[in-house]
Amino acid sequence: MITMRHLFIFLFFASALVLRAQDTYSDDFESYTAGAFVAKSNTTNWRTWTNTAGGAADDAKISTKQAASGSNSFVIRNTVSGGGPEDLILKIGGTRNKGTLDIGWKVYITRDSGAYWNFQGTATPGGSWAMDCQILPDGKLYITTGTLNTKTIPFPIGEWVDFRALIDITNNMFSIYINGQCEGVYRSQVNTVGGVDFFANVGSSYYVDDLFYNYSAEAPVYGATEAGLVGMTVEGGRQIEGEVIKLNTTLYNVGTDTITSVVYQITSGGGNFVDTLNTVLAPGKTLNWTIPNDVTLFDGDNNVSITLIEVNGGVDSFTCNNAMNATVFAVKPADHRKIILEEGTGTWCGWCPRGAVFLDQISPLYDEYIIPIAVHNNDPMTVAAYNSVITTFPGFTGFPGMVVDRREVWDPSQALQPALPFLREAPDAIISLGAKINDDPTKMDFSVKFNFLNDIPAGYKMFLTLSENDVKGDATTYNQANYYAGGASGPMGGYETLPNPVPFSQMVYQHVARSFNANNNLAAYTAGDSLVLNFTVAMEAKWNQDKMKVIGVLLKKDGKVSNANDATIDEAVKAGFILNAKERILTDAKLSVYPNPAFSTASVNMQLSQATPVSVSLLDIQGKTVFTQDFGNHQGETSLSLNLSQLTSGIYTVMVRTNSGVVTQKLTVIK
Repeated sequence: MITMRHLFIFLFFASALVLRAQDTYSDDFESYTAGAFVAKSNTTNWRTWTNTAGGAADDAKISTKQAASGSNSFVIRNTVSGGGPEDLILKIGGTRNKGTLDIGWKVYITRDSGAYWNFQGTATPGGSWAMDCQILPDGKLYITTGTLNTKTIPFPIGEWVDFRALIDITNNMFSIYINGQCEGVYRSQVNTVGGVDFFANVGSSYYVDDLFYNYSAEAPVYGATEAGLVGMTVEGGRQIEGEVIKLNTTLYNVGTDTITSVVYQITSGGGNFVDTLNTVLAPGKTLNWTIPNDVTLFDGDNNVSITLIEVNGGVDSFTCNNAMNATVFAVKPADHRKIILEEGTGTWCGWCPRGAVFLDQISPLYDEYIIPIAVHNNDPMTVAAYNSVITTFPGFTGFPGMVVDRREVWDPSQALQPALPFLREAPDAIISLGAKINDDPTKMDFSVKFNFLNDIPAGYKMFLTLSENDVKGDATTYNQANYYAGGASGPMGGYETLPNPVPFSQMVYQHVARSFNANNNLAAYTAGDSLVLNFTVAMEAKWNQDKMKVIGVLLKKDGKVSNANDATIDEAVKAGFILNAKERILTDAKLSVYPNPAFSTASVNMQLSQATPVSVSLLDIQGKTVFTQDFGNHQGETSLSLNLSQLTSGIYTVMVRTNSGVVTQKLTVIK
C-alpha cells in the first residue's frame, strides 16, 4: 500500500504526473498463503530468472518469520554453493527508457548476513544491469553502476529498513533513500530500467515486505538552476595511511540555465575547506570533474563528502543530488608486513579473466605491501603441489577464487578490502631472501632467512615459491576461455573486446606460480633468533628469470600467514645466499647508531667481548637487504662508519653480524 509519505515524495520528485493503473503496484503479501511461491502466485507482477511461471527452485516463498506489517513477507536465503537458489524478479511493465519510476520496499537482513538486489536494464533478465546493490554483514551498502564506485552507505542489519529509489530515467538519475534520508544520486551505464532482481547471493539472508512502485512516462521538470553530482571515485594513491588521493565526480546540469560557477565544500578527516569551480556547463550537459584539492587518508574509515553550496550564486531546489559521500578505507601497515593473495585460476575457466584484471589493478600499485600469486589449475602452468593446497583450502569452492592471506576466500574482484586490514598485524619475523647461481644451470639455490621478532611455538610452517610475469604460451593449451567476450557480461578490463577463447598469441599471463617448496614443521624460536633455510629449485629453460620473483611465506600454526616477502631473482642474488644457520642475538654488544636520524653517514658503535669478523647490513622496511659491508676482525670498543649516500629516505634496520650472533637497531635516513 502506498503511504502518504511515499506519495508526497513521488509528487515532489515528478511534478504534474498522470498515473495509469497498470503503472502502479503495491503489495504487503498478506493475501498470499504462508509457504507459497511468490511468482507462481502472481505471474502478473513477478517472474524468476529462469521462467515466467514460477514455482521452481529460484522462486521465493512467503514467510511468517518476519514482517514489517501484518504477518507475511517473502524470504531470500542463500543455501547453495555459489549463490541461490532464489532469483526472483519484479516486473515493472516492460523496459522503461524514459519517464519516472518511484520504487521501494522494506527489507530485514538477518544478523551476520547480507543482501543483494539489482536493477535490470531490460525486462528480459540478463540483458543488462542498471545498478547493483550489495549489503555486506558489516552493515554497508555498496552501490555499483558498471564502474568502480567507492560509495558506501551505512545500512542497518537486524531491523526493518526502508529502501527507496526515485529514478529519473529520462535524465539517468537514481536517487537512493534509506529510511527517508537521501544518500546520493547515481547514473547507470545503461539508460533503461526493466525490473528488480532479488537474488540469494553468497551469504544472503533477508526478508522483503511492503513493496511498491509508481511509474510515469513523464520526466521531472526542474528549475532554471539545477545542478547535481553523481558518483564518486578515487584517483591516485593507495588505501594506506598518509597517502594523498583526489576525488572524481560528475557534475551535471538538468536546469534551463547555463552553470557558470559552483561553490563547493570538501569534508574529510583532515577538516573542511571551501572552494569555487568556474565553468561553462550548458543545460543537459555533464562535466567529469576531478576535484583539485588533496585529501590525506588516515587509518580506518575515511568519510569524505563533496557538497554543492551555491550554484550561480544561489541554491537550487532539488538538494538530494547536491552531495556525494564516500567512505574510503585505509590502513596503517605494521613494519615489515606483507600479505599474499593467491588466485585459483586456469586457462579453461571462462570467468577467470576477472582475477587477472584484479591482480593487474593492485600490481604494481600495492607491490610494497601485497604479493599476488596466480596458482593455475589443469593447464600447462599448473604446479600440482601448489594447486592442491589452494583447491583444498577451506571455503574454496570454485574458480576464480582468491585465498586472502590464508584467512578467507573471496571473489577476486572483492578481495582487496578484506585483505588490507591484515597489514595491521605485526609479523612474527622479518623475512630476507637470497639466491645463488647453481653449478647446474637447470637448478638455482635459494635461502630464506627469518629474524624472529616474537617468540613462536613449534609447529609454524613456511613455503617458498617462484612466480613469473609476462608468460606467453606456444600452443592452443594456452588459449584463455573468456565468458566476457562480446560485452554481454559488462566491461572487464578489455576482455569484453576479445574473443572466446582468447588465442594464446594474444595472451600474456602474470604472477604465474612456477614452483612450491615447503617446510611444515618448524621448531620453537624466541625473539632475537634467526633461522635460515635452503632450497634448490629446478629451473625450466623456458622461464625468463628476468621476469621472476622469489617469494617466502611464514605461516602460523593455524595456517594463517604471519608474514611474507618477495624479491626479484636479481635482487636475491645481490643480497647473497646464506647457508643454513641459527643465530642468537647479542645481549652485551651495547649497540648504538649515531646520528639517528642520519643523512649521508652514520657511525655504528658497539662493545665486542672477543675478536670476531664483523659485517653490517641495512634492511629496508620490507626486510630487503639494501646494503652489506664486511669490516674485518674487531674486538672491544668498536666504531664503524657507514656510507648512506646511496640510500633513499626511510626507516632501516641496522643488522650487525659476528661469529657470536647478531644485534639490530632501527635507523632513520633523511635526504
